[in-house]
Amino acid sequence: ALPPDGHLTYMVRALKLEHSGSGSYWNLSLGVMDTISFSFVSATASALETLVRIYPNPASSVATIECPPAWGKLTLRVSDANGRLCFQREIRHLDHIDLGGLPTGIYFFEINNGRGVSLRKQVMVER
Repeated sequence: ALPPDGHLTYMVRALKLEHSGSGSYWNLSLGVMDTISFSFVSATASALETLVRIYPNPASSVATIECPPAWGKLTLRVSDANGRLCFQREIRHLDHIDLGGLPTGIYFFEINNGRGVSLRKQVMVER
């Protein structure tokens, strides 16, 4: 599972493939160990969806968005069911979105952190 902050750390050991007259083997005695940390650039949609919450859904006037704080600066794009952009703005990892100017309908919320993490969720606006 993808951790909430989007970062993983692994302990790694250097190996060397050695060859001898009786065959090949992995030399584990190099004694070099280190850690590697990396951020996810992509993941399955289902893994990302568990990290982002948009509620309530359906919403009437305000929707709350929660994303992992480690995602950093985020951009929200809201499009209608026909793909027309309704509005776009920067958001924080916990933010409240005013939906008062949107008529009843289905909308797509696309959240992007500018570093390869992007998620699209469907939100119903009801009056």
